[in-house]
Amino acid sequence: MLFKPSDVKGATMEQPLSSLQVAVLAPPSMHTPVAERLARLPGVTLGHGAADVVVVVGPEGVDRLAAQEIPPAGATLVFLGSARSDDVSRASALGARVFLGLEDDDRAWELGVRAAQVGGRYWAPSLEHLGSPPGAPSAPPPAPQSEGARTAEARVRSLSNAELLAAQGGARSLSRGELAGALHLTQETVKTQLHAVYAKLGVKGKRDLPEWREYLEAEGRRRDLSWEELPERRGRNRGR
Repeated sequence: MLFKPSDVKGATMEQPLSSLQVAVLAPPSMHTPVAERLARLPGVTLGHGAADVVVVVGPEGVDRLAAQEIPPAGATLVFLGSARSDDVSRASALGARVFLGLEDDDRAWELGVRAAQVGGRYWAPSLEHLGSPPGAPSAPPPAPQSEGARTAEARVRSLSNAELLAAQGGARSLSRGELAGALHLTQETVKTQLHAVYAKLGVKGKRDLPEWREYLEAEGRRRDLSWEELPERRGRNRGR
């Protein structure tokens, strides 16, 4: 889904941003002003842990992202900085899909965050002359979704990595003991994770998880946390 700078010029946007966890990766001198400006956007909550969107500020932010100071698993990356083509190119190569300029107005920032929320791509007016940043992915527009599907995906995205793995196993009707063995956890830990899953998905128990299997496995592939790859992943770890 490609959002163009001209979209910002409209008087209204169709829907307000839903609750969105945003983390900022910035040099100390930039963190506070960027965070304060982001916090003014409707629906945005600033966080430091698991986030839906990670805003990477300037070349220092890109350097820290490249060093994996925070794991952006499951988050959409937003580059915020000047129109230096090398910075934009590096951010794009690391997976950024939204590109904002410090000089762009709040409307542009809001549209950029909105694009990130739905997994779209966006270039703000100050970066428009760069066109498609080198290496930027060119995914086809997603198929229209029902409100129920969008809600289900949002709930699944709220799961932590550990909860997502436990939920995928539960959706395959594995017992608590089988899940504990496969994940190398205690049954009590698995029980705690599953109860967190039930609360976040709004289900009564493990018997309801098979209905969520399609969404859970799609999110697992998106985060590279697919249940099928667990044996292969452990084999690679043992070989290190």
